[in-house]
Amino acid sequence: MGDHWEGELDLPDRSEALTVTIDAPESGPTEAQVALFHDLVADQNGLFQRLRPLLEAELETWTDGSPAANWADDITLTGLDLPEDGDAPQEVTYWVPAVGHWFTAVYEDGEPNSVRVDG
Repeated sequence: MGDHWEGELDLPDRSEALTVTIDAPESGPTEAQVALFHDLVADQNGLFQRLRPLLEAELETWTDGSPAANWADDITLTGLDLPEDGDAPQEVTYWVPAVGHWFTAVYEDGEPNSVRVDG
């Protein structure tokens, strides 16, 4: 991986910071990357719903069932990893306190492809 920016952001109504990693040169993220970040943060429910089919099978393995309709009661978005082109995330990470693990949706060619469980 080349140059990148990393940071933690405190967002309203959150108990922990959102970690963001952006592949970008020293001059900073592109307008497309900034726009993608704002879109993802502004519509966290939409992001989760797009990833839900991929995450759900893994979450059911580790928990007592699929996430509730109001998933944000039990799961917290904790990480975004944005690529150079800024058209889709590279990774989106959620913390699931009930099982003490992070669930990361990994993208390939701009589409969510797999889930990694850490912790």
